Amino acid sequence: MPGYDLLEPMGRGATSVVWRARADPRVDPLTGGAEVAVKIVLAGPDAERELAVLSGVRHPHLLELREVVALDADRLAIVTDLLEGGTLASVVAARGRLRPGEVVTVLVPLAQALAALHVTGVLHGDLAPSNVLFTLAGRPALTDLGTTRITGEPREEVYGTAGYVDPVVLTGGEPTAASDVYGLGALGWLALTGSPPPSPVHRPALRELAPSAPQALVAAIESAVDPDPAGRPPAAEWARTLHAAAPAEPVWRHGAAPADGGLTRRVRDLAATEPEPARGARHRKQRSWRWRRPAKLLAVAAVALGLVGGVGATWWWARPVRAAQSASAGAGAALSDAQASRVVTELAAARADALARPDRAAATGAAPGSAAAQADALALARLRDRGARYAGLRLTAREVRVVSRAPGRAWVQVVLAVSAYDVVVGERVVEHVAARPRAPSRLELAFVAGEGWRVARVAG
Repeated sequence: MPGYDLLEPMGRGATSVVWRARADPRVDPLTGGAEVAVKIVLAGPDAERELAVLSGVRHPHLLELREVVALDADRLAIVTDLLEGGTLASVVAARGRLRPGEVVTVLVPLAQALAALHVTGVLHGDLAPSNVLFTLAGRPALTDLGTTRITGEPREEVYGTAGYVDPVVLTGGEPTAASDVYGLGALGWLALTGSPPPSPVHRPALRELAPSAPQALVAAIESAVDPDPAGRPPAAEWARTLHAAAPAEPVWRHGAAPADGGLTRRVRDLAATEPEPARGARHRKQRSWRWRRPAKLLAVAAVALGLVGGVGATWWWARPVRAAQSASAGAGAALSDAQASRVVTELAAARADALARPDRAAATGAAPGSAAAQADALALARLRDRGARYAGLRLTAREVRVVSRAPGRAWVQVVLAVSAYDVVVGERVVEHVAARPRAPSRLELAFVAGEGWRVARVAG
């Protein structure tokens, strides 16, 4: 895999494989050869949703996205932090149940992370013990965001993990934020008793199964798994209630196995095997507010296709190109090879300048909302976060040739040469990168009114 050495598989799902990997310091010296998790997935709606959430919502207890690498037309590699402390499923399997203070330590930050998702109008959709991972220090994080959906967004099928899905959803109701809260409560039930909550029809009182747990903690968990969604508190409120229910204490993970793959599957067909609710049981659906879809979610397909790291011809970022470009190579005219050469040369020079001075870059030469624009934002943010820059970098475009044209679009073949440069962090040179051989690339250019030609996508 470009930029990473795949070391060993860590888990498998129906459409994905998670690998332990090591960043190649020769490609990205800023990572220093750090170990990461690489999830190889099929390109499609699930991958797009996961990328949208990982790139659009940042929270210390949500798995952090490092980058995305397009392996081919059908597969993406999602690179995230490596969490090696096992899953909640493995911890409970090794120990049987957790102490009340440990339950607070695990669930309060997860509820806060869930609240951050809900604020943006996103539902997680699969609160399961295999989707809660720990760092070696015991910090929990919520993972597996491929099942997320926008509040009110229709989907023909519902996916989840048996035992942790809102009964209302199992019987055909639409998931809401309250459905995620049910999943949190089910995790709490598991942590206190060793098993997920039974069907509401045959469910004993939690205080009978965990008699030594503080009553405030028991009441909080029971409120989250209320059969009526209207009886469940919002995630943020539930986090505060749980925090006050018992003193938090570190999670003891002795004997827990490494992270397992878990099983997320279609669950609506399980409704046929669920007992009918007792007469009088409440199943009134909570009012579901329809949120505006965040801009990053609207552009998620571009993210999925365009985020490829590195200095080569994989992403473009440029200051505004001279106004003369618009006059000489407007959308109404067929872009000639000579005009395309001038456009690409200007974009390449400006991109090199942006990489050399990422803290000063002010505008993008990528088409707004395009794959290139999404990749630009992430790559430059990584440089700024690390205080890094590429000193002495020059990008030279040669042999520029227009291979196809359409109104407002042009597909251009170009050979890009990358000069030698230094990776500078702060004021210290951490790596010298030798010049790279010229490599052919194909650019899709889009004409943007008032700005001129911009890069929409890069391939090769």
